[in-house]
This record gives sequence, structure tokens and C-alpha cells, in this order.
Amino acid sequence: MDAHDYFCKLHIQPSADQINELFQWQSSYNYEQFWFTDEHTGEEVWDGNYLARDIKDIPECVKDLYPVALELAGSCMLLKNTGNVPRHDDMYRQASVTIPLNYTETYTTFWDEEEEHHLKLYHRGAAYLQNNKAVHEVVDSRGEFRHFFQINFFDHSYFYYRDLLKEHGYI
Repeated sequence: MDAHDYFCKLHIQPSADQINELFQWQSSYNYEQFWFTDEHTGEEVWDGNYLARDIKDIPECVKDLYPVALELAGSCMLLKNTGNVPRHDDMYRQASVTIPLNYTETYTTFWDEEEEHHLKLYHRGAAYLQNNKAVHEVVDSRGEFRHFFQINFFDHSYFYYRDLLKEHGYI
């Protein structure tokens, strides 16, 4: 498994002060549980995530750091979870720039197509481009919230965004 098929650490990272500013800013939003329809049972299932969607008042520091990503974005959102997100691939979202707003040791596990091999992504405070169509999960019993600001891409594959962001010096 080549990690760059699943995630890429960005060269452009927010400073500690910017992360603190973003964490304070996100606290003004109301988060809602994210529910999806299980394709096997047809039941509505909570996936362990809380979301604040369609964020319009993007902070200036994000606009300054990631103008190309924001121009390409289909939407922006805030996400938080406690590390109990079942194995899945995103239904519509192809990729995302994922900026952690707090430091945790909780990781995201990405699985190959056969779901036999995996890679672990430890953000540890760093922003990444993630392949959201790859099967991934978060399993951690510590119960600490992970907070993220996400720039979401829907129109093209992860590989398209990876190559384009590389051309612009993000990767």
C-alpha cells in the first residue's frame, strides 16, 4: 500500500496560534449527529461523527493558507468525533483537506480495496489531504474528541486533487 494513495501531509500548515483561533471559532457552531442509511438493512445509523455543515464564514487564516483548495471546494464543514467511527467510505465526498483543531493520538485507519491491509494516519496536529473514497475507520476507546475543519471535494477523484494541489505547492 502506498500511503500517498490514501493521504498526503500538506506542506502548508497552520501555526499553533491559528489552530487556537480556529478552535475558539468552531465552538460557536452547533454540531449535529451524522446519520446515514445502511445499505444492507435500510436503517438509519449514526456513524459516530458530529458535523456543522456548509460553513460560510471561513476564517481569514484558512483563506490565506488554502486559497486554491477553497476555490475547488464543494463545501466546508466542521467535524468532531470520539474515535468510534465504523469502517466506511464516503458516499459522495471524494477527498478533503482535513485540518485538526486539537492534538490527539487517535488515528484514522485506511484499508486497501480488499480490506486486508491498512495504514494508520496520525494527524498529530498536521493537516492532510485524505482520500475519502478509500475505506476508513476510527477505532479508539479513549473517548477524547477530535476536532477538524474540512475542505471537501466532490467533483473529481482524490488523485485529481492530489496532483493539482501538488502543482500548487500544497503537497
